[in-house]
Amino acid sequence: MRHAVEAAGPVLIAALLLVIGNGLLGTLTSLRLAEASGSAWMAGVVASAFFGGQMIGGIYGVRTLRAVGHIRAYAAFAAFAAIAAMLLPLLGAGWSWVALRFVFGVAIVGMFLAMESWLNATVRDEARGAVFSMYMVAVYGGLAVGQGPIAWLGPQFAVGIQMAAICVILSSVPITLTARAQPALDTMQTVSIFRIFRLSPTGGICAITAGALIGGGLGLGPVYAQAIGLDEAAVAAFMATFLIAGLVVSWPLGWLSDRIDRRLVIVAILFALAAAGAVGALTATGSQIVVFGLAAIFGICALPTYSLAVAHANDVMAGISPVATASGMLVGFGAGAMASPALIALAMDMVGAGAFPAALGLMALATGTFVVFRIKANEQPPADEKTPHHPLPRTTSMAYALDPWTAPEPAAEAPAAGDGGDGELAGDPASDPASEPAPDPPPGWRDAWIAPEPEPDPTTDAPETPKSEDNPRP
Repeated sequence: MRHAVEAAGPVLIAALLLVIGNGLLGTLTSLRLAEASGSAWMAGVVASAFFGGQMIGGIYGVRTLRAVGHIRAYAAFAAFAAIAAMLLPLLGAGWSWVALRFVFGVAIVGMFLAMESWLNATVRDEARGAVFSMYMVAVYGGLAVGQGPIAWLGPQFAVGIQMAAICVILSSVPITLTARAQPALDTMQTVSIFRIFRLSPTGGICAITAGALIGGGLGLGPVYAQAIGLDEAAVAAFMATFLIAGLVVSWPLGWLSDRIDRRLVIVAILFALAAAGAVGALTATGSQIVVFGLAAIFGICALPTYSLAVAHANDVMAGISPVATASGMLVGFGAGAMASPALIALAMDMVGAGAFPAALGLMALATGTFVVFRIKANEQPPADEKTPHHPLPRTTSMAYALDPWTAPEPAAEAPAAGDGGDGELAGDPASDPASEPAPDPPPGWRDAWIAPEPEPDPTTDAPETPKSEDNPRP
């Protein structure tokens, strides 16, 4: 265990520094835009651009890693992210920030891809649980810690941006100075979001809703808190409460969902969020106790929704790799996160600050009602066929391969073509990478971003008779 933690240490430190900078920059950007423009609309558009960049980065970041390797890719993405951040105070708050935040979103996902694929390739199966838990704490804890400087920065926006850029650049130091050889990047398959909708409508819809709730919460939560009269310190505490509450309850809710119909847990948290949204809309300028209580409820109900949706989709899609399923659902999550901030911001400008909790509550209510109808129409999978729930980060698909419940079982023989070499990724020191010929990588990053991806092997793309939500027993 100690050896595994030491091996993963540089990546965990890099992840902590990166998310501290990301959390600080996101909140600062939203606050500055709302102050400069006098409306929430521009803050919402910029937040949507950031999540749109994350979707594009998830596609082309993998190609870049294959073309130039983990260390070079991470260093390049860190440079682009830091430059995009430091240009913000040099350019007037407005449409130029849309492009800069888009670039930052592309770059930060590329950095997460490098870190998570590195962890997945170097951590042994018996240590995955501990390392994955530490990684989860680093990601969510770093986002919460990143809110701290906002309490004392005040109007010093440029100073805050410099601090965020420094954190991003510092995160490259543990990666680039490690003495360990960088691993090969395995080919990972995905499942189309449309196929997920066909096999698990509940999982697909809940993934989109989770993206809309979290994207709106992270992108416009600071704007809402400022609009109802909170100062910078209270805004930082509001966002930290949202993040920490969601992290703390993820494991208990997952434990409960493993023992009852998982959809009942999803319905309960969505209806609770809808009720909190109604309270927030009616008491937009209430006491700080009410405001922070709502922040905690929003975090408790919104943040675990995505992992519960992924677990449910895996329950009813037997025979399909959990990593492939979760990767496909990330597309739905990204679509919701990209659309939500701009639409909610428009409603806030038209109606007022109360539109923020009202919009989150209405989305939760609509999705919860849909899930209720699905519960009535379809039975839950047998208990012995349910996939154990584990809280998941919403960073990249590589994180799911690190999670113990998606870890491949050790095989006595070499993997067949199309397996992705799972034995190598377990980090077995006895394995010899040179014993198997590696495919020639593209000549460079240009080919990685321009050349089309190779077509997947149809023999390994999907099971012959997958289960579905409407037919849980094939």
